[in-house]
Amino acid sequence: MRVKLLIVFVFTVLLAFPQSNANTQLKDSLTYQAYLQKDWNKLIEIGKECINQGVQFEFLDLRMGIAYYEKKNYRKAIKYFENALADEVYPETTAEYLYYAY
Repeated sequence: MRVKLLIVFVFTVLLAFPQSNANTQLKDSLTYQAYLQKDWNKLIEIGKECINQGVQFEFLDLRMGIAYYEKKNYRKAIKYFENALADEVYPETTAEYLYYAY
């Protein structure tokens, strides 16, 4: 009985990872598309969903920071730029945005 439960658990965990990865790639793609279209509201909406779901990818903080910056919400932008800078995502660009947000 325990072996069967262990097997079911292992397969459940293994099946969850590809879905998580696919979801992360989808959210990354959607935020990038919103960024290219300069649809800051959509980018922020998707970004908040990512944060609430625990989805994290390399450019999320930078894109969120830029979206809030473009909406002139500098206080929120600073938070995301500081996170992106700590993660070393395009440090020169991030530092410049952070400078202007301050």
